[in-house]
Amino acid sequence: PKFRHISKKISPYAFSESAIQKISIQKSVKIIDDNAFYNCNDMNDVIFSKECELTYIGKYEFSNTGIRRLEIHRLFKT
Repeated sequence: PKFRHISKKISPYAFSESAIQKISIQKSVKIIDDNAFYNCNDMNDVIFSKECELTYIGKYEFSNTGIRRLEIHRLFKT
């Protein structure tokens, strides 16, 4: 989904157990905290922006999801 408010962090369990199907991680997101998408059974696609500057992906981010496509265009910062 696209949000008007741009955040630098996706909080723990932010979308957990939701019916979200697709998400695009934009450049502004630096941190995806633990379990942010845990148990999103309907999630099919995760796409990281070509300009992504993600520095941290937490534990169990995409556990128990239905991901069929994961697009990563470049390595993340460490």
